[in-house]
Amino acid sequence: MNTNTKSYGSLSVLLTLGLFLWVLLMYTFLHEGGHALVAWLSGGSVHVFDINFFNLGAHVRTSAELNRSGEVLNSLAGMGLPLLVWLSFLLLAPRRASPLLETLKLITSAGVLGSLIPWVVIPLIVASGGGPVSDDAARFLQYSGLNPNWVAAFFAVLIFGLYRLARARISNLAALRELILGNQDGGAFGWQQNRRTYLTLLVSAGLVLGLTVLINAVGGGVNRTVAPVPAGYQFVRRVDLSANHGQDEVIAVFTRWLGSGGILLELQDVRSEFLEVRLVGDNGYEDTLLHGEDFTSERGRVEYTQDLPPGEYRVLLNARRARGGISVYLRGR
Repeated sequence: MNTNTKSYGSLSVLLTLGLFLWVLLMYTFLHEGGHALVAWLSGGSVHVFDINFFNLGAHVRTSAELNRSGEVLNSLAGMGLPLLVWLSFLLLAPRRASPLLETLKLITSAGVLGSLIPWVVIPLIVASGGGPVSDDAARFLQYSGLNPNWVAAFFAVLIFGLYRLARARISNLAALRELILGNQDGGAFGWQQNRRTYLTLLVSAGLVLGLTVLINAVGGGVNRTVAPVPAGYQFVRRVDLSANHGQDEVIAVFTRWLGSGGILLELQDVRSEFLEVRLVGDNGYEDTLLHGEDFTSERGRVEYTQDLPPGEYRVLLNARRARGGISVYLRGR
């Protein structure tokens, strides 16, 4: 093996890794950006915009008060925005492009189509009597009330249709293999031949990181509010206590099917003559998460990690003469 071949082999590994990281960065930004966009459109603010996918901590924390249709839209937004951007890229990119652009088509297509698989699997799990508590697909089913079998069937057909579209728009299906293993013309992925594409990738990554810093700076940032939410929790909704709340208002619904997980209530500037949050299950389970009279909390958290028997659960709120907000997070595995 000559020196040029060795050099190209090492460079191809770094280039392949770089492309995968770029796609992961863009997908994570667009996924969380979809949730943030719904919050902004609903009149709320984004306090934390975390795309730290290296520790699997990507999440958005907002002050948006969403109704049932808003929750449905929010559960779709994380999947929908990356899907729309990918479709635009696939349709606008040349049918026959450079090997580097063909490789990007392959990687982005695999990533987006793979992200749709849970929208088939999770509804089937829910239809069989269970379902994760902290996934967009599970929340979509909970708030939309649609038949999970029909949802699974729809996304299965969608994945097949998008796969056929990707096959039609990718002219060189061997581009990724050529990049990883090398081809007769190692310069096909070189800087000179692809300078504009590489610059576009670098600039877009810089813009995404810059926007992330800006959103956190404007919204308050994780370090300017409270400590980060523990790993594994996903934001469900924020409840504005100054609004009128009925007796035992349902502020979260989830299905526990493996008995493990957790509930986290984050309190922000709460003052209430009476405040109570209870957990009620359709299996007869009931417990109190929070109870207080003349209750005050500038920044506080209540974490509930009891093992629960399988079944559907509701988090119920009772508040009187209250102000401030409660953010609800769920964790399940």
